[in-house]
Amino acid sequence: MRANTTSFSMIRDPASVPAARRRVNELTTGWGLRLDEDSSTALTTVVSEMVTNALQHSGGQEFTVKVKASPATRRILVEVHDDSSALPRTLPATDDAEYGRGMWLINQLAATSGAELTKHGKRVWASVAIPQQPFTRRQFLLRPGRAARAIARRLARPRRRPIATTVHSR
Repeated sequence: MRANTTSFSMIRDPASVPAARRRVNELTTGWGLRLDEDSSTALTTVVSEMVTNALQHSGGQEFTVKVKASPATRRILVEVHDDSSALPRTLPATDDAEYGRGMWLINQLAATSGAELTKHGKRVWASVAIPQQPFTRRQFLLRPGRAARAIARRLARPRRRPIATTVHSR
């Protein structure tokens, strides 16, 4: 499976949060990625928190979400680019806090995360670990040596003998 990258713009509207989650889910499904429950939950939560932060802390009318899936490194990288020059802060999570847990939550769920200033504002990013992806038919066709080795391993396995069944008649 090859690496895939796409970007899309979102308007500054609360409806952008579920729309971004849906879009990222559609992208990963369309790319043929298989996510387990943990990686799916982590990805959905990270996207929600990053988009929510962009809505709350940027002043522009839109922002950009970039998604890059790299099965080779077993990561999905999500970036949110907005026009704010204020870098996000991670606040301590307290039981009674109504706000301020977003970056803390992202840091807990992501394999890596960070933020940096850009020419036009800032870039906030997080990478989410994904499970090892199965080989596709296309990959075997593109790498015949690998396909031949896989077939040879399968043929070299000892075969189980069928279990003898006894039929009793009355």
